[in-house]
Amino acid sequence: MDAIVKRPVVIEGDAIAVRSMMNLCLSFDHRVLDGVSAARFLQGVRRWLEGFSEQVPLY
Repeated sequence: MDAIVKRPVVIEGDAIAVRSMMNLCLSFDHRVLDGVSAARFLQGVRRWLEGFSEQVPLY
């Protein structure tokens, strides 16, 4: 995981906005895990992070 940084992004209607972003990568062994499974896992992590609310308690 990298640091969260502000970056320009294109949003609806071809407008440019500033959003907080970070790089997230996953390393896995293809001999043990199929790439599709790893990609689905990473997509799930992305959905969880994007849907994060400050009202949700962290344990």
